[in-house]
Amino acid sequence: MKYLKLLIVAPFVLLLGCQPEFDIPTPASGDADFSTYVAIGNSLTAGYTNGALYTEGQLNSYPLMMANQFKLVGGGDFLQPLITNPTLSFGGGTGRLSLAVGPGCDGVVGLGPTAADLDIAVALDHVSGTFGNLGVPSIRSIDINNPLFGTKMNNPIEVLTGLGMGQNPFYQRFATNPGTSTVITDAVDQNPTFFTFWIGANDVLLNATAGGGAGVVPITNPTDFKTEVNAALNDLTTNGAKGAIATIPNITAIPYFTTIPWNGLVLDQANADALNAAYAAAPHISFNLGPNGFVIADAGALGGLRKAVAGEYILINASDTIKCGGAGSMSPVPPSFVLDAAEVSAVSGAIDGYNMAITELATQYDLALVDVNAFFAEAISGLQYDGVTYSPTFISGGAFSLDGVHPTARGYALIANEFIEAINAKYNSNVPTVQVHEYDGVVFP
Repeated sequence: MKYLKLLIVAPFVLLLGCQPEFDIPTPASGDADFSTYVAIGNSLTAGYTNGALYTEGQLNSYPLMMANQFKLVGGGDFLQPLITNPTLSFGGGTGRLSLAVGPGCDGVVGLGPTAADLDIAVALDHVSGTFGNLGVPSIRSIDINNPLFGTKMNNPIEVLTGLGMGQNPFYQRFATNPGTSTVITDAVDQNPTFFTFWIGANDVLLNATAGGGAGVVPITNPTDFKTEVNAALNDLTTNGAKGAIATIPNITAIPYFTTIPWNGLVLDQANADALNAAYAAAPHISFNLGPNGFVIADAGALGGLRKAVAGEYILINASDTIKCGGAGSMSPVPPSFVLDAAEVSAVSGAIDGYNMAITELATQYDLALVDVNAFFAEAISGLQYDGVTYSPTFISGGAFSLDGVHPTARGYALIANEFIEAINAKYNSNVPTVQVHEYDGVVFP
């Protein structure tokens, strides 16, 4: 028995004495200097989430996550223009969204996004300081060098109607000299040693989220985009600063455009027959058992309406209009809720042009290129990270917040890691990545 015990115990003793040694790389800055870091970008950079800018979202911005990791390799302090009251929010007309149980437009009680109170005045209060996070919601490439972008707005109507149209209350809050300074001069005046630059989504998004076409914020021409970004990068790198620039993702892959399928009108035979009778005077429109394309308004179609086809998008804010207003079946979905094939082509073409310019400028200025476009494309089919799958599926996908456009805190952590990995590869640095699961996804009540 003693001999048998020895045979059993001996291998375990040997295993304990031969434990593997893990070579954990030491954090290092490599060829970069992270002592003074600034982040230039839009709402994605600012930490905008759940339809608004508020303290908690700002504290989960990807630049702050990165700045905390930079501190491990010599990075300095990183300040943000925080909303002064953590219980308040400022957004595009609704305030922050949260999941809550309540009645829908049809009176049926269920779980869905509910808007909190909106406080406009908070955006009009100027905050002073030297801020590393220069992310400005609604900013476009053609705004980054525009001193009028920070011109003061004096009343709530101006604030709500002025977003993206030359004046911006989010930048007005923290511009060093509203009406004179620009986002780029505010960055350059800090003499940064490192910067991140992610501008361009709003150059198409402000158009697309309004249904595209005429009468809304126009899509920025790719040539103008490149001119503005080139000027900004030239100023940012004058004193030798290194940095990273990110591509623009295909915005039609985000929940704002994909949650309501183009053929989401699902009919039984009785309802299909009833609609066919109702549209008897419009023979180009017919309905079948099962999924059908929604009826949409189209000035170029026979009778001004037609059915949506694959590759077209029904915007998420059309939900109540479809659910309770009969739009898409008994009446057409209005153009402001639809991105048709021509509008999709215009958006996609512009993004391709922006990303070509971004890639060329990354080479010209010897910057790290962060291919966020490829990252978002991977997320469409499900992105695996530490055994957890993330996708653009509204609410349950985990990566996007309740506004269908901006990430959750966990989604921002994924983006921070994309930046860090590209920076490490470019500058031979070893900045530790962010622990994604330390941050929240969609918060359920």
